[in-house]
Amino acid sequence: MKIVDIQISHDTIDLTRPYAVAFATMSDVKIVTVKITTETGIVGYGTGSPVEIITGETLDMALTALQESTLKALTSQEFATPQEALAAVADQIAVAPSASSALDSALFDAFAKEAGKPLADYLGRHHTALPTSITIGIKDTIDEMLTEAQEYIDRGFRVIKLKLGKDLGMDIEFTRALKAAVPENTVLYVDPNQGYTVDDYREFLKATADLNIAFIEQPVKAEDTESLFTLSPEEKKFVCVDESLKSIKDAQVWEERGEFPAQVFNIKFMKCGGIAQATEIAKVAQRHNIDLMLGCMDESCASIAAALHFAYAQPNTKYIDLDGSFDLERDVFAGGFELKDGYMHILDKPGLGVEPV
Repeated sequence: MKIVDIQISHDTIDLTRPYAVAFATMSDVKIVTVKITTETGIVGYGTGSPVEIITGETLDMALTALQESTLKALTSQEFATPQEALAAVADQIAVAPSASSALDSALFDAFAKEAGKPLADYLGRHHTALPTSITIGIKDTIDEMLTEAQEYIDRGFRVIKLKLGKDLGMDIEFTRALKAAVPENTVLYVDPNQGYTVDDYREFLKATADLNIAFIEQPVKAEDTESLFTLSPEEKKFVCVDESLKSIKDAQVWEERGEFPAQVFNIKFMKCGGIAQATEIAKVAQRHNIDLMLGCMDESCASIAAALHFAYAQPNTKYIDLDGSFDLERDVFAGGFELKDGYMHILDKPGLGVEPV
């Protein structure tokens, strides 16, 4: 494939429903868009959303990583695969994972379009449709939480993620109230967003043992990941790592150690840099029978679609948490997937299946 043009743009979009997590309140999303055009007229799109408070990446860092002097390396030669093209600029974009992900998605979109296949089929599909979770942020009252939960149940969602992490006692109370209120077939998992110590985690686990919670996402601070290795196998099997797993390097360190801190890996493109890097993390997980969840930040439907296609191409994907575009006041893209009763279905179109708005 010969790339003849690359265009970069960016936007800031408000959320229709700002939400609180253990360490911040989210109210808008920054989106960087990459558009590549090939010699044969194929156009590939990708988006990325830097989240400084989580990854340390600012919008300026993302745009600097995608400056013209870097991208010239992609318009000066032909590439046989997206991975080969990414390797040509790997050193320059590594510091900005959302920028890397935007470029990565645009390249994979173009190559899948050239092959005439949806990206999931280009990668090798293993799943047709999975239910996404929908997230409830930290609320001041149980009534507020239950009102939002009922709204999601009425819209057909049957997997709910509850944000926790500010007060252990209240977290237990809110979790028990939510589980009692939703239909019995509702899958529930919780996300303290690094708000607990390992002892808090143990206490929460014991206090909710009868609720059949699927897992507890990132209970401890990323810098305290070592404490998760003190858990018993029974305690550890309910841990999902998110902020502790920023890149393939983290997974490789655990693999070399011969021990992992969790039974579920939450892969987010805005942390790891996109499909190429996520593939390497997924390989480590598969070798050690670790389940995958594909997660997201607040993002455009274009990057959500990229994560969804990737999720359906991994045999060990068990969960998807891809609600990041649902609360955008507007989006710069449309398409990518169809949502039916909480299940996300890929469109039968080549590539990502998205179009600019």
